[in-house]
Amino acid sequence: MKQASDEWKRLEAIRTRLALVTSLDWELAFDDEGMLLDALEKAEGGTSRIMLARFGKHTTYDEAQLIAAALPDIRFLLGLVDRALAFAAEARRSRLQHPAAPPVPAQHKRKNYATEAVMKCAEPAFKRFLMERYGLESPATNDRVAQRLRGILRVTSRRELNDNNQAAERWKALRSEFDAWRRVG
Repeated sequence: MKQASDEWKRLEAIRTRLALVTSLDWELAFDDEGMLLDALEKAEGGTSRIMLARFGKHTTYDEAQLIAAALPDIRFLLGLVDRALAFAAEARRSRLQHPAAPPVPAQHKRKNYATEAVMKCAEPAFKRFLMERYGLESPATNDRVAQRLRGILRVTSRRELNDNNQAAERWKALRSEFDAWRRVG
């Protein structure tokens, strides 16, 4: 039980640190000296960029992208944790109310392609794939990636991947193309 308590404390510490960050987003930027980490901040008439950090010359693009994506990734993962906890609590309540309810057979469970697409959009390799194969413009922010993916799949929301069989098939084909692209390198 101590481990669960320590994990809960760590989760709450992460939430607290995230709440103190005022940046809208973080992005990679480049100048004559190399890669930078910029914070996008609210400003009068729009947003402004503030340099947070400069990466050393031995920092790889993937390492820098991992750090640049940390803010939206943490927000996403905390949301995922919250949804999982809510789902578990609801399942527990449901089992208490209907203890004899049989489990849903695996063949009747539908894959959540929308969530899969959200996670894939956060991957630096998937962003590079979309840049190389589908003309995604740089910088590959999460918003740009999501917008480009919706255009490629001809959907207005990634949620359609769960409700529209044709959209789901287009997603599976794109995912397979990405896997093949990644294997070739």
